[in-house]
Amino acid sequence: MRLAFLRSIIALSTLYNVAVAAPGGKACRKFLPTFFRQPVQRQLAHFRKYDLGTQYTLYLCGMQSIHPPALYLAEPLAKRGAEAVNIVKNDLAETHDDLRIRDLVFLIVEIDKVGTYDVRHDAELLRTIRESVSRIRDRHWKETTEEMLARLEK
Repeated sequence: MRLAFLRSIIALSTLYNVAVAAPGGKACRKFLPTFFRQPVQRQLAHFRKYDLGTQYTLYLCGMQSIHPPALYLAEPLAKRGAEAVNIVKNDLAETHDDLRIRDLVFLIVEIDKVGTYDVRHDAELLRTIRESVSRIRDRHWKETTEEMLARLEK
């Protein structure tokens, strides 16, 4: 039920975002008329062939710049396990963007769900997530992301 709520909120938020808000700005603009115009199954097939950096850019671009958001990219990226965690952890430590923090925590929840990394026993990762969530300014995004964090800490 909470995931459905999160998905509806994410869908509404993307109406107000533009491609330059996503990582790599130009890279996101490059993928909008090409990658995201393909059927989802073709997107997923191509996504799996990309390197981690491109997958990461596509995931954030798809979450923040298209409607409905590309939630379906979270699972194949989450299957990268520790590789994905490392890039997310570094990004969480640096970013102050509410939507980016939300989408990164969503990805960590997905990593935990698919079981490719022991999120719950990585104290440094959980601390980084807590610190990132504390920086979220928007009350609704903060509450939503705190709920995701609470699920990780159970």
